[in-house]
Amino acid sequence: MAATTAVNAKTAPATVSIAGTWKLNAAASSFETMPLKSETRVYTVNGNKITMHSEAVDTAGKAVNVNFTAAYDGKQYPEVGSPIADSIALTKLNARTVTAIMRKGSKIAATSRSILSADGKRFTITRKIGTPPAKLATNVLVYDRQ
Repeated sequence: MAATTAVNAKTAPATVSIAGTWKLNAAASSFETMPLKSETRVYTVNGNKITMHSEAVDTAGKAVNVNFTAAYDGKQYPEVGSPIADSIALTKLNARTVTAIMRKGSKIAATSRSILSADGKRFTITRKIGTPPAKLATNVLVYDRQ
């Protein structure tokens, strides 16, 4: 039993992190609203805080740049440049899953669940856009690590 534990400890993958550069895989993504042609995201992590910088181009050719720095504490932090929200609140559910609530003023504009793959090479955001009771649009954005 001890030998098996030692082998598993040696072969277990290192902890994965969202930190780094990610490119949208448009072919693997799906959009019900606000489709993107391309996007590059850069995440940096410092303790419990994460900074995200996004440079995207929508299908009409318009550039969309979004930035935020937030802690994983469920509190709202400014989100600059987003066409749907002016603040974001992040909650880390586990090492690879984060939920977000995006607000425009005091109203919820979107929610999302982000999951980092076990090998750390793919990152998927499932975002629901809109304010209930209206029908929510769902976008699934898939990113590959660069």
